[in-house]
Amino acid sequence: MSKVKAKKSKENKINIRKFNSNKLHFMNSKFSKRILSIFLMIIIITMVLYGSVRIFSIRQVDGEAEWKESNSQPYLYISAEKSYDLGYLTGQNLYKQIFSLKNILILLSPQFETSYSELKKQSLEYIPFIPNEQIDEMNGIAEGATNKLGITINFNDILIQNTWFDIFYGKIIPDMAEKNNLDPLGCTAISVMNNDSIPVFGQNFDFTLIFKSCTSFVLHKLGNNPSIFGIKFGAALNFPIAKNENGVFVLTTIIKTNVRSSTMIPTTCRTRIALEQAQNASSYIDIFYKMLGKNQTVGFCSLIIDNNNMFAADAIPNRTNILTPPYIVRTNTFVNESWQKYLVDKNYSKNRQNEAEKQLEVKLEDLDFTHEELMDILHSTPLIFRKTENKKEIATLALITSLNFAIENLEDKKWGKIPI
Repeated sequence: MSKVKAKKSKENKINIRKFNSNKLHFMNSKFSKRILSIFLMIIIITMVLYGSVRIFSIRQVDGEAEWKESNSQPYLYISAEKSYDLGYLTGQNLYKQIFSLKNILILLSPQFETSYSELKKQSLEYIPFIPNEQIDEMNGIAEGATNKLGITINFNDILIQNTWFDIFYGKIIPDMAEKNNLDPLGCTAISVMNNDSIPVFGQNFDFTLIFKSCTSFVLHKLGNNPSIFGIKFGAALNFPIAKNENGVFVLTTIIKTNVRSSTMIPTTCRTRIALEQAQNASSYIDIFYKMLGKNQTVGFCSLIIDNNNMFAADAIPNRTNILTPPYIVRTNTFVNESWQKYLVDKNYSKNRQNEAEKQLEVKLEDLDFTHEELMDILHSTPLIFRKTENKKEIATLALITSLNFAIENLEDKKWGKIPI
């Protein structure tokens, strides 16, 4: 009997251990399921809330935007009555270029001994000089890009994209002029006023190849202002390479100078105002170089042209020299001997300047300068038209002339027709 009882007692203990083990496993399993359920619930709630934020953050926007092509060359068309709406549609359609430029500036900043956070700090100093309607447009760009990307692009990001040129070339580079050997610019602009007063002009837009991803051509129409067609870097309101509906055309080559600028209205904002108000080249000069202030934020050469007149403006932050030549070549240097002292590098771009001048002189022997001859010069390799596969080297990113533009497959010479 004792053996039987002992055997049963042993079996009972084993059964109790099995029961406890199963109970513990069940409880652990139940607990794990509860944790998993709570985790899934948190994810679902987060997704719903995020979706709700996305939905409620989208304002009512009036206007239209469409990517178009001319001879396989893409450009964005945008039209709106209000500045915020124009900005929102810009952000929605240029979100890739905006996001790309933000990342480029984050990576590029340390090479100029600064940082993206420092750019943000310096860009805020320009706000008092920017008109309220342009602030509205920048807010719209930020919100449009954010809602398209699903990643936050805030107002400060857009402000940086409208001031970084002024900060880099007007403040940082002049302060480090002795040691900076970064030369990401390489533009060549040519303009000729023929005897019959028909101007022929154009420009290569050269920059480090990595910037290709944030470059675009845009035609926009804001309210009753004239339409403006031009090149954009990311969210720039208007880079000074553009044409307005009244036939006023601006070409610009940026120059690295050792003259530090003060803080004032950014170049992109100043260009927008001048192009919105200019009826001809003379009025553009009055608005850009006088009404909006005599000083500039960067060093540059600009050609301002309409159907009857041509002006050339050489500028450093505290001085501007305006000429009215019958023909002209401008690259990323000054040709005036007395202005050589303002250059960071007196030799930079001189070979390209001389090459373009030489080619133009040969073309002018036939008296009339044609658009085809202009295109021949702008496509002249390797000094004027530049090709590379290295994203850190300078390449021709885009071209624009009195008649045409191109941003894709530049070597094919299949240029689009300027839509205004």
